[in-house]
Amino acid sequence: MSSPALFFELWKYCPQLACGEVLAAEGGDSGDTCPVCSTGFKRCSACRATNRLLVEFCRSCGRHFESQGSYTQTGLTLARTNTQTINEIGQTKLIHLGAGVAAQPLTSDGLVFVPRLDGFISVVNAAAGKIVGQLFVGGRIEVAPALAGGLLFVAAGTRLHAFDLIDFLDQPASQNFKPAWTVESSGEYITQPVVADERAVFFVSKRGDAAIVDAVSQETGESLWPAPAEVATYMTLPPVLLKDQLVVVTQGSDVYSFHPLTGQATISRLNFELDVAVSPAVTGEDRFLLADARGYIFEVHADSPKAGAIPVYDHRNPVTSISASDDFITYGHRSGLALLNAHGDRRWAYDSYETITVTPALCGASIFAVDDAGNGLLFGTLNANPKTKVRLLPGGEVRTPPIVAGRHLVAASGDGKLVTIEWR
Repeated sequence: MSSPALFFELWKYCPQLACGEVLAAEGGDSGDTCPVCSTGFKRCSACRATNRLLVEFCRSCGRHFESQGSYTQTGLTLARTNTQTINEIGQTKLIHLGAGVAAQPLTSDGLVFVPRLDGFISVVNAAAGKIVGQLFVGGRIEVAPALAGGLLFVAAGTRLHAFDLIDFLDQPASQNFKPAWTVESSGEYITQPVVADERAVFFVSKRGDAAIVDAVSQETGESLWPAPAEVATYMTLPPVLLKDQLVVVTQGSDVYSFHPLTGQATISRLNFELDVAVSPAVTGEDRFLLADARGYIFEVHADSPKAGAIPVYDHRNPVTSISASDDFITYGHRSGLALLNAHGDRRWAYDSYETITVTPALCGASIFAVDDAGNGLLFGTLNANPKTKVRLLPGGEVRTPPIVAGRHLVAASGDGKLVTIEWR
């Protein structure tokens, strides 16, 4: 008689190595919290097994998780957009971080990583509306970090740090959690948001009057290019990461396209004068959107930037922010917001006499924007009138783009307040 096959019902147990207790209920697809150790987890939609947050593959069936989240500053990579439409927003929770925020938070699996000017990263559970841990970097964090493969890459001053977040979640109360590695930039200080592809981390620093572009291994921090690349001026827009190029555009409209594996660059020039206050928005594997000083929005094709700079729309007044998805382009301006389809045909315009400087969040057939007065505005794509207008952070100006963290919207103010908003 053969022995019975071993079978372990992984859906019943907390996935944390130090816990493993029986769970009271299955929870939902978007994750849950263990009632014993209070640690968050997520369930596989295929086999229902519980898994630790931020892991890429199910521990039971091996299914790859397609995590919804913001992994780098909005617009700098092809958007992993939340395709679910936000129909209404509900309860808000306010968190006092204790220090100012100058760079956009990031999110994955319902956790939000908030970079602070005092050198800490606050880790926030968006559903619970509370801080569940923190990482210490040292030095002011003034540019957006990046997330890739369970690692958080944080730049502060001249240094780039890599933190293993899966290890961190096993010991979030640790006061002395060390980075997996730290590297020094080739310049005086890191000036632009960090971006990461499947194997490398890219960052830009200032050295004299030039910008220096470095590429290092995510696993070890070792340089991947024979030598750092140099751009003639440090006055650049944030770098955009396309399928086979890293693109840096200067204030003078020069376009540097770097091969991500070798660092070899081609240089071309756009035929319009940029508005460098407006961050780019990647719209495809080889193209991105820019705004010029007159109020035009251009789509730029990276393989031939000059020939591929196609006018998309003429607003006739300065544009202050751009966001895009497969179907829509939305942009902020000095007196409101406008929506275009992907071809640049205007769908509607909303005029409120409030500037929208931070990049709106596009979610399916909805847009969530924050004006400079601190009001959160929820729109559908069919109507210029906001479905909801809510005061987000009284007394605190929102300086970073709102992000979608699971079933919550999250926005931070420059003076260190964070608001989470439940949505349906």
